[in-house]
Amino acid sequence: MNILAINPGHNGSAALLVDGELKFYVEEERLSRSKYDGNPYMGILEALKYGVDILILGGTHPEFPQLPWTGEDPYSALVRKHNPKVKVFNIANAHHVGHAAGAFYNSGFDDAVAVIVDGSGTRQNIKVSEEFSNPGFETESIFNCDYKEGINVLYQSFGGNSDTQHIVNEQILMDNSITIVKAYEAVSEYLGFGFIEAGKTMGLAPYGKYEDLIPNLFFNGRGNKNVFIPNYPAGAYVDHVRHPYLTVSEDPKAWHNDPSKVTDAAKNLAWAVQEETQTLVGDLIQKA
Repeated sequence: MNILAINPGHNGSAALLVDGELKFYVEEERLSRSKYDGNPYMGILEALKYGVDILILGGTHPEFPQLPWTGEDPYSALVRKHNPKVKVFNIANAHHVGHAAGAFYNSGFDDAVAVIVDGSGTRQNIKVSEEFSNPGFETESIFNCDYKEGINVLYQSFGGNSDTQHIVNEQILMDNSITIVKAYEAVSEYLGFGFIEAGKTMGLAPYGKYEDLIPNLFFNGRGNKNVFIPNYPAGAYVDHVRHPYLTVSEDPKAWHNDPSKVTDAAKNLAWAVQEETQTLVGDLIQKA
């Protein structure tokens, strides 16, 4: 039995299991040489050399584009050309369960708690009443994991834009606000790295220090809307015009090739977002 799982989206990837053994896992950019390549067609073609009996569609957007005539998504259609009997399962509506499964089933533990901290997982509609559902994107989740009961949600936090209303109870926190990773994405964009290059922001953080001209980035675990502008699902922005210390006077990428141009504001904002978000992640782990 050959099972191919793919993850469309930034840093798209493919993994092939042959009779329960991992044959290969590869990010598409390693094959296409295109940074962040999100559509793992070359990974699929590599898997088709072995044959594919089951195709698992992951990612964060369960509504894939449809092809003319057949109405299939392009990934399933490609595999079906080689195996008309392929079975297809779309699990892109449970992105955070995928994160938890990837951590737990590779951990060696018999049971565990999985803590997921994400920029934007799957867009979920949480039913509030018979007539009303509230949309939001998965941001932070806590799951109980064991081999007998599987993976079960204990707590979830959702973020969103203006259409996401405030809901809070023991299991759910949902509102139209900046969450932990969204703040980090905003600072990474401010620094010229792009939304998903958090590792580079983390690398700059030790060169900064506390600066009282930088406002608090968070209040009660949620991002300060006087500093950040949310843009779910694709990143967020620093409102640098509002805060003179953070005002950008030239291309934020200018210092990438000339370190002498890096500003104190850039270094200190990287320090601040690292300091505040690691505290919040610690709080989330303690909550778990």
